[in-house]
Amino acid sequence: KGKLVRKYSNIKEEKDEQPKEWPDQAEESDKLPAKAEMNRFAWDLRYQPPTKVPTGVNSDWQPDGPWVLPGTYTVKLTVAGKSYTAPIDVKVDPRVKISNADLEKQFDLALKIRDAVSRDHETVNKIQGLRDQIKSLSKRLKEQKRGDDVIKAGEELDKKMTAVEDELYQSKVTASEDNLNYPDMLDQQLISLASNVESADSAPTAQAGERFAELNKQLDGLLAKWHEIESKDLPALNSLIRKQDIPALILPSGKDSASE
Repeated sequence: KGKLVRKYSNIKEEKDEQPKEWPDQAEESDKLPAKAEMNRFAWDLRYQPPTKVPTGVNSDWQPDGPWVLPGTYTVKLTVAGKSYTAPIDVKVDPRVKISNADLEKQFDLALKIRDAVSRDHETVNKIQGLRDQIKSLSKRLKEQKRGDDVIKAGEELDKKMTAVEDELYQSKVTASEDNLNYPDMLDQQLISLASNVESADSAPTAQAGERFAELNKQLDGLLAKWHEIESKDLPALNSLIRKQDIPALILPSGKDSASE
């Protein structure tokens, strides 16, 4: 339908990644080979994954995009300023007995969950990026022995942001099974639900749809709190900063390069 499903590049992105706990374990590469010879690359038949939190460790696995539906797709290769296209057909395993309608229901819910995880993680990335700026600013002001009111206002803003972040994301997790020590927060609950929805070739259960509605409602509530911070508290702090001729804080986009 002319919409982007997945993209890859031969240029390795310099980005923070989840620490490797099993260095000897083979990993799938998302980097296209580009040698002057025949090249082969395997698409995993999934949509773009949700936005990730840099250096974030998920309790069990990295979140994926949903499986694509059967149909005809277009693969587009761009190299040396020229683009080449070719059609590819994705077919259902002939051993699987499932209607297109049920597959579409599964895909639709999985895509909604992916987008919800992205909204969650984009907000977490904004909060963490803003916190880094506040800490850096406070450190400079303390060294210069000025701006006590700015430092205090920054600390108050950080407290408000942290209250939202702590419900969106479990920042205490440092290993893949750390959910045994710390409870899963909203993003991990959504990721677990996505795994459940795609665990079989069938339409999602009514309970899965109800659970997503519950989690999405929680997400909307938390994002509403964040938007209030973003629209009121941050401008108020920046106004205070400008009065003292200090560079204002810039709100990060929250997206990672893979989802932009």
